[in-house]
Amino acid sequence: MVDLIPHLDLRWPWVLPVVAVVVLALVARWWWVARRAETPSGLLVLAARMRRLPRYRTLLRRRRIQAWGSLVAAIVMLAGAALLVARPQRTETESLDGQTRDLMLCLDASASMDPYNQAVVSAVQKIVGDLPGDRVGLTLFSGSAVTIFPLTDDISYVKQRLREADRAFAKSNDDYFTGVQLKDGESSLIGDGLVSCARRMGDDPDRSRAVILSSDNDPNGSGVYSLAQASQFVDKLDVRVYGIGAPTLDTAQASTREQDFRSAVSSTGGELENLDGDGTAQRIVRGIDQLEQSRIDRPTRTTSVDDPGIGVLVVAAGGVLLGLVVVVAALGGLLDAFRRRRVRGGTS
Repeated sequence: MVDLIPHLDLRWPWVLPVVAVVVLALVARWWWVARRAETPSGLLVLAARMRRLPRYRTLLRRRRIQAWGSLVAAIVMLAGAALLVARPQRTETESLDGQTRDLMLCLDASASMDPYNQAVVSAVQKIVGDLPGDRVGLTLFSGSAVTIFPLTDDISYVKQRLREADRAFAKSNDDYFTGVQLKDGESSLIGDGLVSCARRMGDDPDRSRAVILSSDNDPNGSGVYSLAQASQFVDKLDVRVYGIGAPTLDTAQASTREQDFRSAVSSTGGELENLDGDGTAQRIVRGIDQLEQSRIDRPTRTTSVDDPGIGVLVVAAGGVLLGLVVVVAALGGLLDAFRRRRVRGGTS
């Protein structure tokens, strides 16, 4: 692309010289034809005498001005059209801030986790939309994993679905958890649940991806993946896991489960925080939100977009000039008619 003015390029610059050559050829031919037409012939003595008349010379001069004005206007309009065809470009630098973060809520849907999940969902509602372009999804797991809604950047939809989840956890609505509990009695399979949540995030390398995993890490059954195996799996996907543990993990009886949970999320670069009272969920989720924001690389992207403005202005300028020529010609004709009427009136 060739620089036209600062920050404006032409995608097809060859159009301008081609059009210029064509225009010059047409102008040269028009001038040559006009010159031949003006050359007096030896047989047109009367025409030569007429050219010396003041009235004739005035009309001829006016006609030439109109012709040259029309020609210039046509050239300007043609130049503007050629400029549009050449596709002027403008360079824009777009910041990708806030367009690279995916957050998947991965909630243990066993009945004992309902009040804690409600607190987490309520807290997440307050951070949704902090960065334009955030994508949020919600997956529940216990005996199996069920997607409540996939990753989406439709924030109004996300908030609506989170409100539904908030109400369902508050009322322990069994219909909401259909498909999560299997008949074999296995539940809270945190390893399988984590893998399922990570797989639902895709593999876009340009987006920062994080799972918010809420659980008491008290599985009933073996499942396919242990929590340690699941953390290794998601780490290979470059997904960071942030754990929110139930208050029961702070007890002495659950110290081993709490340590296993902490080790698993730490291996992915995340952290574990246990709920311990009112407002804790909001503090934890807000902290996770800040960590993920700081983790995002904030690159810029330079793109070229069509900028037809200058071409439109040139065409418009040619149109205005042509309009002036037409108006001047019309006024000249009206003036001539007015003079003729005055002459007739004087002679009568």
